[in-house]
Amino acid sequence: MLDTTTRLTVRWMIIRDVPEAMLADGAGHPAPWCEEEFRAHLRQRNCIGMVAEDWQESVQGFMMYTLHKRTTRLLRLAVRPEYQRAGVGSALLRKLCSKLCSWRRGSVTIEVDGHNLTAALFLRANGFRCVSLTQRDGQDVYLFRYLAGGMS
Repeated sequence: MLDTTTRLTVRWMIIRDVPEAMLADGAGHPAPWCEEEFRAHLRQRNCIGMVAEDWQESVQGFMMYTLHKRTTRLLRLAVRPEYQRAGVGSALLRKLCSKLCSWRRGSVTIEVDGHNLTAALFLRANGFRCVSLTQRDGQDVYLFRYLAGGMS
């Protein structure tokens, strides 16, 4: 585990970040996005990508989210294996949640596969609460939500 939080910058994702973001995504998701999926999301008007990088400008992790009228939907968050448990994911979530306001987009939601205990525990540790359980293709899917001000 590397302690990188003191030298971490969270900024907007640009196209040249995609190859490094794909490294994080491939390590963290059973069905990682291909380069074209990243590019397609970045081209959408309501979709935003952000990366966490170190002082050497190496991408440690990323998040991709969509803006809706009342909420923000977190589509993807992943951290490269060598930077996991070093505060990178939490820094990304703090950046996203700091953008919330109760009168506009007052919450962040994310769906988590029922078998992904690590993600569920990580979200809970960062102030998210499980608000519902649904079934999709025979699999449990949990909906986690973070409300502006940290109240769920």
